[in-house]
Amino acid sequence: MGPVASRTLRSRILTRGAVVPLLVATAGYLLMPLLMVFRTGLGATPAGFERGPASLITLVAYSVGLALASSLIAVAVSLIASLLTTLDPQFSLCYRIWLLVLLFTNPVFLVFGLSVLLARIPPLVAVIVATTYILLPLSGQIIQSGVDEFDPEQARAAQSLGASPLYVTLNHMVPSIRRILLAAVCLGTVYALGFFLVPAYVGLGRIVTLGTVINSLANSVGDWTAASQMCIVTLAAQMVVVLAWLLAMKRGARRETA
Repeated sequence: MGPVASRTLRSRILTRGAVVPLLVATAGYLLMPLLMVFRTGLGATPAGFERGPASLITLVAYSVGLALASSLIAVAVSLIASLLTTLDPQFSLCYRIWLLVLLFTNPVFLVFGLSVLLARIPPLVAVIVATTYILLPLSGQIIQSGVDEFDPEQARAAQSLGASPLYVTLNHMVPSIRRILLAAVCLGTVYALGFFLVPAYVGLGRIVTLGTVINSLANSVGDWTAASQMCIVTLAAQMVVVLAWLLAMKRGARRETA
């Protein structure tokens, strides 16, 4: 075995030796609060949340599903808007300015304004619409960067062969930014999982999510220990979302190389 191969083998051994303690520490960091959620007493509990694994799993699944749905809608709207910017330079300028203005607007002002505008529609729909609107600057900036990097020569070459603009968009542009779309969905979902003002005010207190439970435990019930445990649960859910995104990216890379 040569010196290069020997160093490579030692580096692999050291890497694997460092990964195992890291995984054990991470598992302990996440599992201990989860076990405490199941076994310790809360005393009073927030409205809409009951004790036990089934209630906690339902709460996490509902919160992730709500955040994922809002993120998917935000990415779809941002993709359509970004594609329209390729057709009209004036619309592109207005869209970019609107994204910057919305990005630097205080989210609290947005939540209170949206709670008034969406007061007459069902709370669940209102929460999804409000969350989508707040996520638009994030997803819009990410997707716009991917659209800007698309080579227009590919579109011109396809159109010279008789392809329609819709065909070029669906079969050339969208596949080329697939990874960026997945990243935007992942980041939007992780970001929306921590929302509590939107379901609390826009949802009129009828939508119970991880964020609203944490806020109720800390401010209404006064149990900061349980609130901290639920924060770890939220962090674990966010890590699962990121892990799913990494697995999807890895599977896509394998398909491209196959």
